[in-house]
Parts: sequence; C-alpha cells; structure tokens
Amino acid sequence: MSGSIRLPPAPRVNFLVVQANPAELEETVNALAEHCGRESIAIARDGVEALDYLLCRAAHAGRDVRRQPRLVLLDPKLPRLEASEVIRTLRSNPWTRSVPVAVWTQGSPRQTLQAFYAQGANSVVVKTREPGELRRKMREIHDFWILVNQAERHSRV
Repeated sequence: MSGSIRLPPAPRVNFLVVQANPAELEETVNALAEHCGRESIAIARDGVEALDYLLCRAAHAGRDVRRQPRLVLLDPKLPRLEASEVIRTLRSNPWTRSVPVAVWTQGSPRQTLQAFYAQGANSVVVKTREPGELRRKMREIHDFWILVNQAERHSRV
C-alpha cells in the first residue's frame, strides 16, 4: 500500500446560482436543493465571483475548468460586474462558451428580454418569492437542465 491518500472526487456541481440578495439567494438555493441536493449547487454573490468560479481563478484556481455546471442561474442586477458582462465574458471564452445561462429576473419588458437573448442567455425565468411557486419553478429548472437537456460534458478549446 502506498503512502498517498486518495480523496474522493469532488461532487458534481450542476448549478451555479449567482444572486446578490442574501434572502433571495437562500430561498432559491433551498428550493433548488430539494430537487438536486445542496452539494450540487455552487453560489456566487456577484459577477466577479461568478467568473472566478467559472474561469477557475482566484479562490477557485484549483478547480478543473472542464467541469462546468449544467446551468448558471444569473440575477441580472449584480454588484461589481453586471450580468450582461458575465454573459459576454462566458461566451468569449472557449471553456465556458457553451455553459447554459438562465437569467433569473423580476420580470422584463420585451426589449430587456430580447437584450438578454442577444447577449447569449439561453433562458429567461421570472422570479417568484411565493414558496410553492418557487419550488415548482426550481423543480422544472432542475428537471429540464438535468433530465431533459443533452449537455456537452465540457466546453473545449
């Protein structure tokens, strides 16, 4: 037996929830965790943290860039770096260009909705704070992005 210790692989992160509001972040993560388990959810509190996670830099420098979440659930109103810049950066990087992004918004006029899609969002979902409706939406998001959608294993250069 060798002297090295093998650690179990890190759990698969299927969702990155990017939300600045602590109460909304907790509600969203709790509702989503009912369907996929907390260990499969990563969180970021602003656009810079989101990009650090996805591009494997700063505190996430040791993370494998090939192991991207199945969905980034992105609030459009973020401190430090706006959601539109997060999407633009993801789409311009070969390792993250195909990572799906759903904008999680309070509701958007048609022009704003079109802008999210033009920037490269894959989906726009209207937020709700009503607990039953939130759990339903998180179940549907989970079921579509994990059970229905066929995703690449990872983006490639």
